[in-house]
Formats: sequence, C-alpha cells, structure tokens
Amino acid sequence: MISVVCPLCGKHTPIGSFSPSEDDDIKAVSVRGLGRGRGFEVTGKESLLDSPEHEDTVSQISNRVLEIVSFLRDREMISDEDIIEALELDSLDN
Repeated sequence: MISVVCPLCGKHTPIGSFSPSEDDDIKAVSVRGLGRGRGFEVTGKESLLDSPEHEDTVSQISNRVLEIVSFLRDREMISDEDIIEALELDSLDN
C-alpha cells in the first residue's frame, strides 16, 4: 500500500483515499473517548483564527504553508502567476 504523507502535519493517508479538507479554517477539536477500542466522539469545535491564546499555533501553520508554497515554486510545480491568482495580488512585489 502507498500512503501520502501530508507536508503540513505529517499524517499518513492511503493514496486512494487522500482528500485534502475543503475547510480553510484552522480549528481546535475537543474529543472524549468512548471506551477501549470504541473510538472518540467530537464534543466541540472552535476556530483558532480569532483566538489570541492560539496565535503561536496559527503562526506555525502559516509559516509552514509558506514553506510548502516556496518548495512547490522552487520545484516549478506552481508558478508565480498561480500564486498571484490564488492570493488575488497584483504582483509578488507587493
């Protein structure tokens, strides 16, 4: 079996079921165990984007995303034009 390793978080996912999240928010999720071998239940979700106490976590994610974009640009997997369009910029000189 071949797995994809997420460059952001390092999670391994089988390549056939890899599907990046469509949700752009950065959320903290609270869970509680359902007992041995029974998994977990989500008991709460909150956005970290407007939470001052989680500013370091959001900053770490932001920095890692920029590193990934830079890596892909250096490998010519994305172009400056792709970046400009995705970020709705006039140029990369802003």
